[in-house]
Amino acid sequence: MAERVVEISLRIRMINDFDTTAQQCMANMHLVLRWEAPSTETMPTEEILEWEPMWKPRFRIKHLLELVHEQQMFSIVGKNVIEADYFLLCRVRQPLSLRMFPFDAQQLTFEIELLRDCNVVRFQAPEGIPAADVLKEKVFLSDFSLDEKVSHNYRLYFTSKGKSRRKRSYSGLILWVYLQRNPSFYMWNVAFIMFLIISSSLFAFAVNPIQIADRQAVDFSVILTAIAFKTAFGLLLTYALRSILATFIGGVEFWESTCSARAVGVADGGHADRGGGAEGGGGASGGTRPGANAFAHEKGQTPAVPRLRGLVDDDGAKTNPEAVRVRIINALHVEAQPLQRTAAIMGVHEGGLLVESQ
Repeated sequence: MAERVVEISLRIRMINDFDTTAQQCMANMHLVLRWEAPSTETMPTEEILEWEPMWKPRFRIKHLLELVHEQQMFSIVGKNVIEADYFLLCRVRQPLSLRMFPFDAQQLTFEIELLRDCNVVRFQAPEGIPAADVLKEKVFLSDFSLDEKVSHNYRLYFTSKGKSRRKRSYSGLILWVYLQRNPSFYMWNVAFIMFLIISSSLFAFAVNPIQIADRQAVDFSVILTAIAFKTAFGLLLTYALRSILATFIGGVEFWESTCSARAVGVADGGHADRGGGAEGGGGASGGTRPGANAFAHEKGQTPAVPRLRGLVDDDGAKTNPEAVRVRIINALHVEAQPLQRTAAIMGVHEGGLLVESQ
C-alpha cells in the first residue's frame, strides 16, 4: 500500500476550567484534515448532504480524559481532495511542573497521533497556514494567562520504533501552549496571609521581657497558626507548592526562634547586672527588673525573688538558656504531636517546623 499524506491543521478555539490540583483542563479543538481521495472512493452528489468517505485517517488525542462532544463534517475541496472538520470538546490531562516559584510558567500540551504506521499514513504541514495555533482571546483562566513573548509552539514528529512494543513508528502533531501564573495569586493567597501571621508575632514584644514563658507562648501560637494555614492551603495545591509553602513556615520558625533567643538573652542580662547571688549581697534573683533589688534595699525591704514560671531551678539559680529552650519544647510537645503528624502527612520534614529537644 502506497504511503498516504494527510495535511493537518489544529486550532485551539478555547481553553478553560484549568485545575492545577487535578492537573487537567477543558479545551475546544477544531481539527482540519485534508487528503487526496483514493481511486476507489465514491464521490458524493449534491443530494447527499451527510456524506462520509470510505477511507479516513484514524487518530487519537493523547492524554484524553473525557470527550464531551464531537462533530464531524466532510466535504470535497478542489479536485479529488477530501477535507474533514472535527469539532472536539474534551477534557485533557495536563502534567504540570510547579517548581519555578514564584515565576510559575506552565506548558499545556495537546497532541494528535495517527493510529497507523507512518509507512501507511503520515501528517504533513499545510501550505500557507500554520499547522497549529491557539486563539489568544479565548483563553479563560483565573490564575494564569498566556505568555506575552511566546504563547505557543508546535512540532510534527515521528515516534521511535525502538520505544514501541509493536516496533512501529507513528506520525503526530504536538502543540504547546505556554502559560504564566498571575503575580496577584501569590500576593493574596500566600504572601499577604503569611505577612499577617508573621506580623502577629510582634505581640510578643508587648510582654514583659523577663516573662519568657509568656513570650514563648505567643511565639509558638504564631507557629501553630502558620501550620494550620499551611494545612488548609495545602489541600488546594500540588506537592511541589506544598514544599514551597513549607519554606515560608520554616522562615517563620527561624524568625520566632530569633525573637525567643533575644528574650532569653534579656533575662540573662538582668541576672548578670544584679551580680553574683548571695555573695554579691543581692540574693538569687529569678526575674526582677535591673536595679529593682537595689531599690528594695534602699527602702529596707526584702528583695523579691519571683519565679520565671518553672523556667528557673527551684533554688532560684539561673538556668542555662539551652535548658530553658528544651523545657519549653517539652512543655509544648504533647500539644504539638497532632500537628507534627499533620505536617508529616503534608510532606514537611520532621523537625522543619517543630524543634526537637536534644
